[in-house]
Amino acid sequence: MADLCRRKRERWQPMFSPVTSTFDIQSLVSQLMALERQPLEQLQGKKTTYQAQIDVWNDIRTSLLAVQTALDALTLSTSFLSKTATTSDSEVVTATAGTNASGTTEVSETTYTFTNITMASAAAAQSSSALGLSAGTVTTLAGGEEINTEGGDAGFNERIDSGSLNLDSDKAIVSGSFFVNGKAITVAASDTIMTILGKINSSGAGVTATLDSDTVTITQDTVGPNYFVNLESDTTGFFDAMKLTAGNGNPDPSLTAGAAADAERDLDETPLVGTLQDGYFTINDITFAVDVSEDSLSDLIGEINASAAGVLAFYDSVDDTVTLTSSVAGEDIVLSNDTANFFSELNIATGTHSGTGASFTLNGQALTRDSNTFTINGTTFVLQGSGTASVTVAKDTDAAAGAVQGFVSRYNEAVELIHTKLTAADSPLKGDLRLKSLQRRLRSYVYTSVANPGTLTHLSQVGVTIDHDTSAKTLVLDSTALADALEDGAADVFELFAYDSDGDGRYDDGGFANVLDEYLDDYTHRFDGSIVERNELIEDRIDTVERKIARMEKSLALREQRLIAEYERLFSLFQQLQAQSTGAVSVLTQDFSSNNSSAASLL
Repeated sequence: MADLCRRKRERWQPMFSPVTSTFDIQSLVSQLMALERQPLEQLQGKKTTYQAQIDVWNDIRTSLLAVQTALDALTLSTSFLSKTATTSDSEVVTATAGTNASGTTEVSETTYTFTNITMASAAAAQSSSALGLSAGTVTTLAGGEEINTEGGDAGFNERIDSGSLNLDSDKAIVSGSFFVNGKAITVAASDTIMTILGKINSSGAGVTATLDSDTVTITQDTVGPNYFVNLESDTTGFFDAMKLTAGNGNPDPSLTAGAAADAERDLDETPLVGTLQDGYFTINDITFAVDVSEDSLSDLIGEINASAAGVLAFYDSVDDTVTLTSSVAGEDIVLSNDTANFFSELNIATGTHSGTGASFTLNGQALTRDSNTFTINGTTFVLQGSGTASVTVAKDTDAAAGAVQGFVSRYNEAVELIHTKLTAADSPLKGDLRLKSLQRRLRSYVYTSVANPGTLTHLSQVGVTIDHDTSAKTLVLDSTALADALEDGAADVFELFAYDSDGDGRYDDGGFANVLDEYLDDYTHRFDGSIVERNELIEDRIDTVERKIARMEKSLALREQRLIAEYERLFSLFQQLQAQSTGAVSVLTQDFSSNNSSAASLL
């Protein structure tokens, strides 16, 4: 019986198992919220797609704008009608060809041969005699006396640490530094007096130091009273030893201040003051005012050169004269209305001062021109010197070929981009109907006949065709066909791309380039182009999605908070139930054990 009771006790188990004391509420809520966030993630994906569409449309717009830039080059007459001018000798004549050079746009080549050249000379008016003006002086600082007043060789080339310097007994030079006009000069023990002077001259202080008859002189390099010789912070004793500073037994050094050049001084402070007075003078119908107490000769020369008088004025301080030269060879200088007696004091006669014109033989014909620069048949020539030279003017087909090739390249970049965005699996515009329409229209313009006054109506006539072997149907340029078309008639090729039907001088009335540019402008215009409007619509959709996302995120946040609170409440209740069940099991277990023990004792 005891064994039976033991076996029953071993088989008996409580009806309730213990509940774990920990419970990962956050993990459970996160899993639940991941499911509820799926609609939000779909909205975020839609926003990303919309933004990608805007980016692609912007890329396409940029590519189309590049096509339009290339089309603009096709509307320039210089792209098709320009000429080149090549000279056989640039020291005799140079030339620049205009778009209509050689007399007609269809002449392939013209040669101009120059011989018997006499250059035009510029008119000049010059002072007939020196003006008596001072060139000004510079500031100088010289030692107050000789370096060695006690006699003997001072030892200018001896090292300062050698003990061989023969200075006054109370003087010495040691290593250190000093400043001249703010520039530091470093003195080493191995320096000599001569090397120290050399260091001053190479320091950038704007002075020149010299030694003459045992006296050192420092001279300012620039003329005028505002340029000085400043000596400062000497730790070497050099200034004292050279007698450049007073004191310590030295007499005062000799300082001479610089004076301004007369050309820089007010006129009434110069020898020109004789008959010069306030008033006016005129050069080539340009009038200038003179104030003798305010103006200097340099001031008036500057005003002349900055004016529209067409002359260059300068003062030669060596010859002490003023010269006026015409800016253009062959043109006269007319001096008049000299109420200030300005020209009179400059010893320059009033009236007309004439240059000489150019003369030359061109293709056997004797010609003259007023200056060395002139234009014949749309080509501007500049005579450079005497001799014989030929200038060949020819069509510049390279410019036209470059313009057409530039368009072909930009067009191909655009259609390849469009094709990629229409067909790529990850493209946000795959199969977009608007983009397909643009693709079709671009191809159609290449085939379309273009009305114009010329003889050419299709791009294929100038070598531009579609390469059907490419998936994007890009263009290919036959350079030989284009060159042949340009040779046959550059004007016809130009009119295929652009022409001026209303005579306003702008080639914007028709032709392939203008027609295609107008169509592309409907897409690319910065304000009302269809791409801009399309992107604005997509941005509105993005705004709508963003509002939905904001509302949904707010709702989900509240939902997550509620779930956490609910599960925390349930977990707390569960813990209470667990505690109660554990207590009940314990009581039952004790009772059962007690009963078994009693039964066992009875047996």
